[in-house]
Amino acid sequence: MLKKKRAINLYVLLNAHSYLLSSAININMHKHRAIHSSINNLNFINTTKPFYTKNTKKYIKYLNNVNLHKGVNSKRKVSQIFLSNHNVSISQSEGNVRKFKFRMFSSKNEVDEKDGKTSEKSSNWNILNINKIFKDRFETKMSKKLDGISIKDIYAILKKEKNYLILAMVCLLVSSLGQMLFPMYISKIINMYGGKEESLKYIMDEVYKTVFLILGISTFSFCRIYLIETSIEKITRRLRKSLFDKILNQKFEFFDKHKTGELINRLSNDIEVSSKILINLSFGIRNLIAALIGGACALHISPTKLVNAFLFPVSSILLIGTIYGKLVKKISIYKQEKLSNSIDFASEKIHNISNVRFLNGEAFEKNMFRNYLNDVYKAGAKYSLTKSGNHFLFFSTISLFLLHLIYYGNYLIANKFINSGDLFSLIMYSLFCGSGIHGIMNAIGEIQKCVGSCSKVLQIINLPKNEFNEYWLADSINFLKSNNYAIKFNNVTFSYQKNDQVNEKVAPIEENVVLKNVSFYLPHNKSVAIVGKSGSGKTTILNLLTKKNMATSGDIYIGDFSLNKINASALRSILGIVTQNPFLFNTTIRENLLYPYKAHEAMLREQIQLLEEKMTIASQINGETNPNINNDEKQIYSYLIKEVEKNKEEIQNMTKDKLEKIYNDFHIHDFLNNYSNYDQIDAGVNGSFLSGGQKQRIYLAQNLCKDNKILILDEPTSSLDKLSEQIINEALYKYMKGKTTVIFTHRLDLLNFVDYIGVLDDGNMIQFDLRNKVLQNPCNILKQILNQNKH
Repeated sequence: MLKKKRAINLYVLLNAHSYLLSSAININMHKHRAIHSSINNLNFINTTKPFYTKNTKKYIKYLNNVNLHKGVNSKRKVSQIFLSNHNVSISQSEGNVRKFKFRMFSSKNEVDEKDGKTSEKSSNWNILNINKIFKDRFETKMSKKLDGISIKDIYAILKKEKNYLILAMVCLLVSSLGQMLFPMYISKIINMYGGKEESLKYIMDEVYKTVFLILGISTFSFCRIYLIETSIEKITRRLRKSLFDKILNQKFEFFDKHKTGELINRLSNDIEVSSKILINLSFGIRNLIAALIGGACALHISPTKLVNAFLFPVSSILLIGTIYGKLVKKISIYKQEKLSNSIDFASEKIHNISNVRFLNGEAFEKNMFRNYLNDVYKAGAKYSLTKSGNHFLFFSTISLFLLHLIYYGNYLIANKFINSGDLFSLIMYSLFCGSGIHGIMNAIGEIQKCVGSCSKVLQIINLPKNEFNEYWLADSINFLKSNNYAIKFNNVTFSYQKNDQVNEKVAPIEENVVLKNVSFYLPHNKSVAIVGKSGSGKTTILNLLTKKNMATSGDIYIGDFSLNKINASALRSILGIVTQNPFLFNTTIRENLLYPYKAHEAMLREQIQLLEEKMTIASQINGETNPNINNDEKQIYSYLIKEVEKNKEEIQNMTKDKLEKIYNDFHIHDFLNNYSNYDQIDAGVNGSFLSGGQKQRIYLAQNLCKDNKILILDEPTSSLDKLSEQIINEALYKYMKGKTTVIFTHRLDLLNFVDYIGVLDDGNMIQFDLRNKVLQNPCNILKQILNQNKH
């Protein structure tokens, strides 16, 4: 096997060297390296270290006997194929061929340099064509895929704590080796008591050595546990932050596909289990050392007559433990799946408790959850049985083995084949070996559980970057600086089926076209009320304006800028969005009102950080302390800094008097005047401490008090009574002045505040014009809506 590997290495070296020599036009020298660049590959040759090997002729002879190369006349010798063009003989090849690094696997498809078309032709230099022969084996060996993650992924998680982990591994080795010395020291003390009288005067020296050894083992064990647990806490914190950041940065479609309970489980349980891989790995290594050294020492101490009696039980225990460990793992995974299903079910019902209660579904859901729990119990019962069986097997086999060892060992002592101290050491080492084997099995199971949880976490963390991870473009800054926020829809069509791709294996269903070639124009600082029946496409227009969804076809412009060229976070920084379902955070009323300002500042600082990281990378590449920043980057950076300062001033100016004005505008003080320091009252989870009308007023104030350029209001007064609606409409009219406003409503009162009216029907904009013109000549749909409001 060694011969084959060396021969193949020589084969690759010879070929690549020959290829690069024949393609010298593409070679550049840099720091004693020849760099060959092509479309799909970048190859390096170290020009300072000559390649040397013995038995070169033998290896090339071996390669001539195997048919690994394609497209080459098999009658020609390998040495002739690769070296004949340069007049290099086999005897000369030892000094001429040089050691180098190059990409072993070229791309499957080669790009044609002339026209850029992809062809199935393999690269000229890939003489072994080992893509098919060795690539799968090579990648499997190197990456060690475990439940979708690789050694590289695990290393990426651990590398930031590598200093702590290296120290922990040193402490682990020292403490484990110290434990292996402990039986030896005890054996000496026992032998001294059983030996000659003059040896007793040295016994205290051995006792002191043993005490020193015990304290040393304890100290290094303490350091090991401390270093590993500290690393675990750091890794847990980092993983949770990365996961939460990635979840928040996902598009809305992500949250439609993943349940809330599932994501919470990733943040809590899966991260906690994943981080335990270190402690389980350390236990596994410690038990491995105990099993190997303990077994070796036991065999070394055992007299010849005891070796056979020792080996057979140990090998039997190892075989039984391996088979039984796989069974325990399988049942454990099954139990976790059932438990996860029950938690997802409970999370969904608790989250929608209002709907469950309004439908009198408590009893039904209790019965359903009981069924889930029964499945968990059945799986748990099986797991309990196998787990207890595991302990039964371990205790019984080890105890019987020790009984056998003591019985047979004392027989040997009686016949003077072994002394009592060595028998004690033998028993101790046997215990180390047996418990080590059992510990390895447990550690492997726990590590596999950690890897499984880690895989679920990394599936989300390793999702590709999206719009929230992007730098703001120059167009976004120019858009924010512009004073034109007119809205234009140009033949916009939207289909849910095309935007939300279904599984390719599932038969395609008919597309659900929600908007059909919608076109309208709303001038800057004007307002429009878009009305229509339920399902006509009003919410879809809201989603398109906020970039929650992207249009299937057509263009949307705000001012002179296409929505496709504006970063989503930049767009939303000037939007005041009010939806049908008001939401408040579980904090004070004052903090709820300040939330838009604090969120805006944090978003700006994140953009500054992204830009600074980009500049740092450019500095490292260019080797310059102060890299030249292009004008767009200067413009973006300068704008972001100014906006942060401006936002700070706005928060500082949010004095009690200004808050009082907001409270008065939205009549929040009407229900808070009975409390002292009332803006510090908690709103509760999703405003649960407030009535529906109170909650909506604070929600409106939260989203309108910031000086946004565009307001998008979806049924803004849906939770208010008639009297409160009239009061809030006045506040809305006040905050709408000087802003481009889009209102989606069924309320007739709001139509009096707008400049334009648009009517949607089945995804078509059937009427859009100035308010007076539309009301003078309403279409049938608008007539129906107006008649309903009168009643």
